[in-house]
Amino acid sequence: MLRLSHSKGQFFFISLMLIVIFLSGIQALLAGFSDIDLSKPFQNQEDFWFWNIKDQVTRTFDQRKCPGLAADFVEIKNMTENYLATKGIYFKITNTTPICPAGPVRIEMNMTSAHLNIFDNFTLTSS
Repeated sequence: MLRLSHSKGQFFFISLMLIVIFLSGIQALLAGFSDIDLSKPFQNQEDFWFWNIKDQVTRTFDQRKCPGLAADFVEIKNMTENYLATKGIYFKITNTTPICPAGPVRIEMNMTSAHLNIFDNFTLTSS
């Protein structure tokens, strides 16, 4: 009789250990699904850059006058196109109408990367 109760204790202990090992294994398999990747928002900043460049061009047109405006636009164009090219992003900004003399200027912007393609055209007024 004493031997039978000893076997029940062993069975209970072994069963408990198997359940703990099984639950630990399931937890290890599912652990990757609860991780939060904080680097994801910073991998694709192309859309932020695009709208930020548009905002900068708009501010330049609001603050500068001809003929300095034309030189500033060329500087923004060259700087942004060269910088984004080093990042592997094709970016093109052009004015389809002349900046000086003062009047409406049509601007076209195009950005192409591995993740997205954005195009926008808008009209600003040079002064």
